[in-house]
Amino acid sequence: MKSGSPFYFLFLFFLANCRSPSEQINDAFTTVDQSLVKTNDVIGTSAGQLYADINAGRRQHESYAIKADSVYFAAVDVSRLLDSLKQIIKVRDSSGERLSVASELLIASRSQQQLTKAFIRLFAATDSYRLDERKRQKLDSFLLSVKEVRSDKHWTKKYFERVPTYAAIVLLDKFQNDCMMAAEIVLADIKQQVVN
Repeated sequence: MKSGSPFYFLFLFFLANCRSPSEQINDAFTTVDQSLVKTNDVIGTSAGQLYADINAGRRQHESYAIKADSVYFAAVDVSRLLDSLKQIIKVRDSSGERLSVASELLIASRSQQQLTKAFIRLFAATDSYRLDERKRQKLDSFLLSVKEVRSDKHWTKKYFERVPTYAAIVLLDKFQNDCMMAAEIVLADIKQQVVN
């Protein structure tokens, strides 16, 4: 087959698209993960800017600034912990396909305890803040999974037992996204109160 013939290009196209189902699933999770990572970066930057704006007026609005402290630092702690767990998981399984890596790291472990405490701290910081009904509903939608953490001491088993590494990373990114969105909702409201 000549390299310039149309059949040659068709053959190359066919070979390039012959991927195993496992590779296709991994690619799909990678696409979702990349989207979540970009969103998390944007939300993290936004939350950081909101916090900086609130902190700039600390003297005039001390009580709001203190509330912003608890929300922002709880969100940052959760985010850092999740980033750390994702890195550990990636190092332990670069293929992304093993089913035991996330289970070993996150079920009935010290990591589960740390993550549970971090989620509960963020939940307490955000949930105790008074919001109007529309904002409260939006906040509650992002805190659904975190609420579950408070009531189920085996919550990680539900999410991470025998889950491929690439899926576990996406789940951790989704938790991170939810936590940062919850913090951003509260911080945006605090900033609005401080400005008005």
